[in-house]
Amino acid sequence: MNNKVAGIIVDSVSTDMDFLHSLSKLEQSGKRIPVIALERDLTGVNLTSIFSDNYQGGFMAAKHLVQK
Repeated sequence: MNNKVAGIIVDSVSTDMDFLHSLSKLEQSGKRIPVIALERDLTGVNLTSIFSDNYQGGFMAAKHLVQK
């Protein structure tokens, strides 16, 4: 917080629930630091989670290569 962080992107496989809950508290604190989890469902600890559609991404990449 002292370094004026605008947000946190979590790309972790940590199972340390205390750590995950501490991240959740950052989002809900008065400072409201956004925390986003990549490719992992952390909605159970009140963190926003983002997932990619790997099948669709692979399809689009293959289609592009075929067209070239």
